[in-house]
Amino acid sequence: SHGRKEVFSCAGIRDCVRFFTDRGHDDVLVFIPQFRRETARADCPITDQHLLNELDAERRIVWTPSRRINGRRIVCHDDLYILRTADEKDAVVVSNDGYRDLLREHPQYRRIVEQRLLMYSFVDGKFMPPEDPLGRYGPRLQQFLSISSTPSTALLCPYARKCTYGSKCKYYHPERPNGVHVSVTDRLMREKNQKRALGMRSSMQLEATKMDHRGVGRTRSLNIDLRTSALQDSGPSSPRDFSYVAPVPWHNAVGRMASAPLSYKKSEAESGTLFAPSTAVWGHSELSVGPLTTQDSPPDRTELQYHLSKIFPEPLVASVLLAHPYETNSQVLCQRILDLQKEFS
Repeated sequence: SHGRKEVFSCAGIRDCVRFFTDRGHDDVLVFIPQFRRETARADCPITDQHLLNELDAERRIVWTPSRRINGRRIVCHDDLYILRTADEKDAVVVSNDGYRDLLREHPQYRRIVEQRLLMYSFVDGKFMPPEDPLGRYGPRLQQFLSISSTPSTALLCPYARKCTYGSKCKYYHPERPNGVHVSVTDRLMREKNQKRALGMRSSMQLEATKMDHRGVGRTRSLNIDLRTSALQDSGPSSPRDFSYVAPVPWHNAVGRMASAPLSYKKSEAESGTLFAPSTAVWGHSELSVGPLTTQDSPPDRTELQYHLSKIFPEPLVASVLLAHPYETNSQVLCQRILDLQKEFS
């Protein structure tokens, strides 16, 4: 401003520093890019460059990084250094910049820009800040430079969440993160997304818990119940029925070849036809290996079981055939399968 935006005037920086040091402020820092120490060029004119060396000797200047790569100058964002230092020290920022680009990326500095920013002018080459930095009804310059207007000392908004002034409200809102006003729509959408994320996380944990347990086949327990109920249902009506059927040994790993027992006792082999366990109760199973017959089994029982399995569920057919090992009448077996099916329907 001192150089009328035509040249970089170091005298204006010195006058600004002297203004605050004369008022008794000891901690006064000036942030200047590193390339300003280079020799003045036509595209970057500088006046009174020796004044920067004097201020640097007084430790009033902080040089922000800058360098050249293949003839191209790379300058770091010095405004971010200014806002970060002001936020750490709760200091006053002397600048005519509104920092709108930084507020979109760093909303935590909104309080510094809105409450701790001091604008200025040069009148006849003299540094002159306004006497009312925050407006006609705000604090005077003396109060603005001496009192720290932090959120802890600011007055709470009497309307709280019902305030309709939005970001223009001059009171403090503790429910607003970093002082940023969040609309009702944005707040509801954020809560909805949080609930959805929690629901997805809980369902994923539940599925992981289920996968940790070993799978238990339904047919194992249901087949035993079917056989037991078939034995109880047969009763005295068939004198040749067995009162006890030896259970088929079960294996932990069920496969097409491993589902059949390796060996049987002779008494169990004479009992009739044996069937491998199935993983399905009312339908065909991939793990079912079909009937396992012994040498004493009549050949027509295998064919009878095959045709009955085409009509009725295989577990029911297996249970009835095990309960009536000597029955060869298909009509009688069909009737017993229907009776057993009614009990489970």
